[in-house]
Formats: sequence, structure tokens, C-alpha cells
Amino acid sequence: MLKNILKDKQLKTKLLGAGLLVFGISACGRINEGSGRAEMLSGIVGGRPVLPSEDYSQKIVGLKLIFPDGAEASCTGSILNDDTILTAAHCLDGMQAIEVRFGPSFFAPTFVRSETTFKMHDSYLENSENEFDTYDVGLVHFEGGLPEGYVSNQILNTNALIQDGQNVILSGYGVTNGWLGTGSGTLRVAETVPVKNSKYAQTEIELNQSKREGGHGGCYGDSGGPAFIRINGQLLLWGVTSRGENGCDKTSIYTDLRTHSEWIHTTSESLRALQLN
Repeated sequence: MLKNILKDKQLKTKLLGAGLLVFGISACGRINEGSGRAEMLSGIVGGRPVLPSEDYSQKIVGLKLIFPDGAEASCTGSILNDDTILTAAHCLDGMQAIEVRFGPSFFAPTFVRSETTFKMHDSYLENSENEFDTYDVGLVHFEGGLPEGYVSNQILNTNALIQDGQNVILSGYGVTNGWLGTGSGTLRVAETVPVKNSKYAQTEIELNQSKREGGHGGCYGDSGGPAFIRINGQLLLWGVTSRGENGCDKTSIYTDLRTHSEWIHTTSESLRALQLN
């Protein structure tokens, strides 16, 4: 959901920096039932399809979002453990139900988990109008366990540094062209997206998606999806796709999971306890 939205859902746009329109809170991809198959009007810009043999394919899921009026949209999520998905709070806002989809194709998933409960960060709503530190993180708990071949992500150590100019890795099911809204539904990855400002906010990091820097980055439908780095070959999760500018070709903002580790742990446990009861 990189903030742009669907049907009658009213989501306020925000300004980033010098009057630049962002596509954050509502940027899920809308799903339309047209011409015999579903389409999303909102992958990763400049990315490539993920191969089944790659570790990305074992750690990322699609989220089908269902509104109370029956409208549908999509986001991306990262596997936290055997029954919980990390995503963006704005992906969960106002949803009636959420379906977890496993596989390289959002529209033809290999496995589906539909018994879910979910929760946004407790501070998300009161901070959603702020320019910084929007607490845009949420969790989805699902029944049925992880399908065979899927594994949990390891979150980057809280003491590890992410520096300006460092390349990070983004992945998701969103569009490949932010202006045309095309190319969504396939899990893609971009592996050389530079950090623009590692101290953008206390809990957020800004990435550079401009054409000058390669034109790679998140877009509509990638919301809630992961940001990784590799250390000694190991894929480590550090961020969640939050928001960016219309067209997806300038900058994007990612929630820094290291600053929300306590909330993630306690909320994951409470969702599991709720499901058991």
C-alpha cells in the first residue's frame, strides 16, 4: 500500500519535505475483477523476479486485504515466525479480513492461510498525520502454520549500523511502473537501493529511488514488504515499506524494525494467546 487508495476508502495524502506528495499510508494495490482475471492497479520498480531457489522466496508473503464493503487490495509481508507476519500498519487499517498468500505469484498462490487476526501499532493512528515517526508497523497472526519450505526472518541486531550510501535490498509484489501502475503480482527484488538518510527520523530511514541512483525501489503493492541487508551471506530483515512519493521514482520511507523490537515481541505473543483462547 504505498499510500494511494481504493474504492471509497478515504485516506489523506501527506507532504514529504518540500511539498512532495507521498504515496505511503494508502499505497496498497487495488485488486479489480476485470476481463476474467484479477488485476492490481497499484512490484518493485527496477527489480527482477525472485527465483524459487532464492532465500527471498522462503521469507516473503503476499497479503490480500478485504474491506468491509467487499473491495480488495494487496500488500506484502515478511515472515516473523511460524504463525506471524510483519507488515505496515496502514495495510491493516480498516480491514475486515486478511488472507496470507504464499508463492511467487500473488494471483496464483501456492498456499493460502485465511484464518487470521491482526493488529496495528498502538501509536499508529495518532501519529499517522505526522511527517516523521508514523509507527507504520503491524502484525498478522495466521492459523495452519508455515507451509513446507518457508522460514522465519531474522531481524537485524539492534546495535548494527545502517549508513548513508549503503545499498539495501527491497522485495514485494507491487507494480514495476509507478506512473502506469503496471507489472504487479509477481514477487520481485531490487538488491542495490541506496540509503539516502539513515537518520531521517528516530524510527524511520529514507531510501533513494531516483533514476540517477538506478531507479530501484518500492511502489504500490509493496507496502508492508521487507527491507534487508546481507551480512556474511545471511539475509537480515531491518525494515518495513511505509511510504514514498507519487510515481515511486524519488525517495521512500521505511519503518526501522530495530526501534520496535519490544512491541513486535509482546504483540506477537498476545496475538498468539488471543488465538488460543
